[in-house]
Amino acid sequence: SSASVVLAGEVHGGGLSHGPSLPSLSAADETVKHLPPKDKGFVGVCIAGTGHAATVHARAVAGNRRARLVHVVDVLPERAKAFAEAFGCAAWSTDAGAACQDPAVDALIVCTPARYHAAVCKVAAEYAKPIFCEKPVAPSTHDLIKVYKHAEGCGVPLLCGFHRGYQPEVHALLA
Repeated sequence: SSASVVLAGEVHGGGLSHGPSLPSLSAADETVKHLPPKDKGFVGVCIAGTGHAATVHARAVAGNRRARLVHVVDVLPERAKAFAEAFGCAAWSTDAGAACQDPAVDALIVCTPARYHAAVCKVAAEYAKPIFCEKPVAPSTHDLIKVYKHAEGCGVPLLCGFHRGYQPEVHALLA
């Protein structure tokens, strides 16, 4: 399937970066148990995808002292490598599963093209990585429920970002 392209590939680099960081995953008690040990001092973040949304998230991670960008995934190796280098990240990959096996990765931000969101979320959940996914998580309500139930079954928090709700233009339209 086309989703397999996102899930199989190569891995480069390794180790921890002191580059970008991730916004707090969640204030919910359920999420707190997924945070890394206190001695580590930060959440190791993997960003899957290298487009505009990924850049926004990488900048947010860079501005958060409690997070570091430790792995980047993209199906195009040249994009993954360039994005990782731009944000001071040593590890990059074309394989979401391999990225989730990186011991430096504590959580995943999914910024791939929308048609791959559900597949990447499922892989991250299977590796017990808390997930923040750009909208939409899945193409239909039925698929959305399946992805959330899968994450829940794996004991992993899955959050979806609806960033447009915070834009002043949206507030003006709703006023």
